[in-house]
Amino acid sequence: MANKYDDQIALAIEELKNRKETAIDTELYTSYLIQIHHSFMTYMGRPIIARLPDGLFYDWIEATILYMEKMELKESIQTSGLVSSITEGDEKIDFDNAVAKQATVITTNDIIKLFNTSLNAYRLLR
Repeated sequence: MANKYDDQIALAIEELKNRKETAIDTELYTSYLIQIHHSFMTYMGRPIIARLPDGLFYDWIEATILYMEKMELKESIQTSGLVSSITEGDEKIDFDNAVAKQATVITTNDIIKLFNTSLNAYRLLR
């Protein structure tokens, strides 16, 4: 069953493709777009399956890019650096990376805090 916002996701994927210099993983980007969409809609008190207000389209794109970049940074940091410990028979490798210790994990709640001024204009009263 198609969601009411599938056409918005298709437009957002095209916008992301235009902004990125490398090829994008459409499924991964769609997942990030949906996560941010759901967070935006929940914050605004609107049904999750509804279309995002048109005035928030570019905020949605910017929020998704920010979230995606932080997630990619976190992933790359966790798999690089000097090995600090390996135990025989252990499948876990710990990296001693000063950057990893300072890396900021971003959540969708952090995204909401960054974009709440824009979102408040579309927030429904309960």
